[in-house]
Amino acid sequence: MKLELLPRVAAASAVVAMSAQCHALAADAVQACSKLLPKGGGLPAAPLGAIAEPVRASALLTSAQFAVTELRTGDGRSDHGARLLAFSDKGGASKVFAELRATGASRAALVWNVPAQDGGPEGALRRLAVFEHLYAFVLREPPLTLYDVRALGGGSETRAQSQPDLLGRLAQMRNCAAKEVAQTGGKAFVKTWEMPLLTRPVARGTGRLDVSARVTYPAADGHSGSITIARGSCLACSTQVGRDGGAACTLVDSHGHADAVDDVSDTTVVTYSGVVERTRIVLSTTRVDIGRTRSFARRHLAAP
Repeated sequence: MKLELLPRVAAASAVVAMSAQCHALAADAVQACSKLLPKGGGLPAAPLGAIAEPVRASALLTSAQFAVTELRTGDGRSDHGARLLAFSDKGGASKVFAELRATGASRAALVWNVPAQDGGPEGALRRLAVFEHLYAFVLREPPLTLYDVRALGGGSETRAQSQPDLLGRLAQMRNCAAKEVAQTGGKAFVKTWEMPLLTRPVARGTGRLDVSARVTYPAADGHSGSITIARGSCLACSTQVGRDGGAACTLVDSHGHADAVDDVSDTTVVTYSGVVERTRIVLSTTRVDIGRTRSFARRHLAAP
């Protein structure tokens, strides 16, 4: 079963450095859980007049008992005001645990918090839900966005964090929260999250439109899922990965621009679909690379 993911080929002006990713359950990451997770605290009530929309179910979510709403302040448009995530399952005012606000071109401020630990399984599951919803929330954002991240309740502050780096950090914290759930003795079955590694894409052929990339993660029975590669604002292709994790396809211009400059210096975004297995989730994630060469060629056109 694949995680639902939309192709992302939007251009952005920001330059995002390549990010090295790692498996979220590395031993040193688990040992650092006490430093990664903030103590948390009380969550504020959602502002009056915000436009609310329920968050859809996702394979990433462990428990369906917590209703979460996405709210928009301001005029409700995605590029104005703030977007909030809030628990709305207890009746009364929704309790906000995340706020995302655009601060410039391809720049956003993300502030988040978790409920304080109460020692019980429900409280631990709610803390777990914060990180699962945050991961899904950030994954839906444009991949070239840089984040200034602040965690309340004793957490840290990070500036200019790329989407791949932020996703990796959230995956680590989510697995730490899963450890908390296990320590409470709750009966919920919590799947392991595994962060895959995406290699730098390779471009060959006329116009350097034949592209390939590879995803790696522990896979005794071979890899699965799909990879989408997008360059600039128009070129993209998608294909299934082979058992060895490799994927190759030819970039096409779905906008129908037959004769145009293929700027290989454009940012290339590689997106892996992720895979849901019985005991673990290999996460959907992204990689962002900056090209260095420029070529002029006739583009392959997508079929009408």
